[in-house]
Amino acid sequence: MKIIWYNSESKKYNCGSSQDFISEVSQVNEPSSLAIVMKFNQHSTNLARKVLRQLNLVNHEMEEYLASS
Repeated sequence: MKIIWYNSESKKYNCGSSQDFISEVSQVNEPSSLAIVMKFNQHSTNLARKVLRQLNLVNHEMEEYLASS
C-alpha cells in the first residue's frame, strides 16, 4: 500500500509505505502535523506518484500566489 500524506511543518506532500509514514511521525516535532490524504493499493504506485507531483505543484503555485498578493 502507498500512502500520500501532508506535513504541515515542511508544507509538502509525501508518498511512501505505511512504515515510511510511521518513521516520519517519529521524526516530527508535532505528530498531529501529518495528515493522511490518500491511500493506494500496490498496483497504483505510478498513480500515487503522479498525484503526489500534482499536489506539490499546486501547493507551490498557491504559496507563490499568496506571497505576491
